[in-house]
Amino acid sequence: MQPEKYSSSPGSGFRHSHLDAGGYSYDQKQKGKDVAHAMEFLVQDEKARVFLTSMVSCLFAREVYKETVLADCLNAVGYRNLAENVDSVPKGSRKCAGKCG
Repeated sequence: MQPEKYSSSPGSGFRHSHLDAGGYSYDQKQKGKDVAHAMEFLVQDEKARVFLTSMVSCLFAREVYKETVLADCLNAVGYRNLAENVDSVPKGSRKCAGKCG
């Protein structure tokens, strides 16, 4: 793990745990030290992680349960409005975590 990428997570408003920030995932998938690219990856990865964990899924399954699959699951059990607005889930969860956690 490259510490300069991992330590950028909490400093940028992401959660601090290695389970809840994508710095290690970036290190596994990307080459180089482009800070802007790393931050964009962390922002997008954070959104996906928040949505996936709000669905009570294991992060090991994040390559299988992409946003479209989760939206299909929500539709299948009658949560059409939520399935059509999955972008709102991470924003709402982060606001709640800041107040509740």
